[in-house]
Amino acid sequence: MGGAGFAVWDVSTMDIAATLGLMMACVFMLASIVLSGGTPTAFYDAPSVIITVGGSFAVTAMMFPLRVLLAFPQNLLKLFFHRRTDLPRIVRQMVELSELARRDGVLELERRLPEINNPYITIGVQMVVDNASPEIVERVMQSELDALHGRYRDFKGFLQQLGAMGPAFGLIGTLLGLILMLGNLTNPDALGPGMAVAMMTTLYGAVIANIFALPLVEKLNYNLRHESLCIEVVIYGILAIQNGDGPRKVEQQLTPYTKYQRAA
Repeated sequence: MGGAGFAVWDVSTMDIAATLGLMMACVFMLASIVLSGGTPTAFYDAPSVIITVGGSFAVTAMMFPLRVLLAFPQNLLKLFFHRRTDLPRIVRQMVELSELARRDGVLELERRLPEINNPYITIGVQMVVDNASPEIVERVMQSELDALHGRYRDFKGFLQQLGAMGPAFGLIGTLLGLILMLGNLTNPDALGPGMAVAMMTTLYGAVIANIFALPLVEKLNYNLRHESLCIEVVIYGILAIQNGDGPRKVEQQLTPYTKYQRAA
């Protein structure tokens, strides 16, 4: 988790499921082409790529501010290189902090701040140390959760619209190809390129939607549910510490969330 974005990523934290799933889908498509006696190069058509891929991205970009388009490559990497927050570790941290607060007092928590690498726990502990009211603590933490949803919302919306525009531009390309073909019935050499555009654009549009955009939307939804759950655990833990609850009670309150994560 991080305040500047909806995930922290590096090469060592590759999302195996997302990467493997995308690779397998591409491999299965190529295998079906080869086993059917075709060649992968036969399924490449530059005009079809331009109208379907280029058109889909262009129209989707029209629907969002420029910042969303510029952030698209980085956000896409974050889906495949996603450092998943360790929820059981968060629970352990909250239990340790509650034990420290119960034993040495709330002010002692301030000394532990440099050791905490979770920004949401840091925010919560700092407010508790500053003697903020439970209402303010909950309001500020809830605003952090709302901000997380906002950061996901733009990228999710972009992917959803891209998934809708792919088949739409596939259909547009099909119509253009048919028009080109019907307009050159007297020229046999023009029938092949026109038919290629007509068929390829439909294929490319289906690939954009069903192999790329829509599966990534669901992956994004899963990541959002997980990150939201982590923040909710932090909120409940901070409020419990502020309320003076003991470590055993805090652990009993938060442990069920880890079971929910495993079930998900």
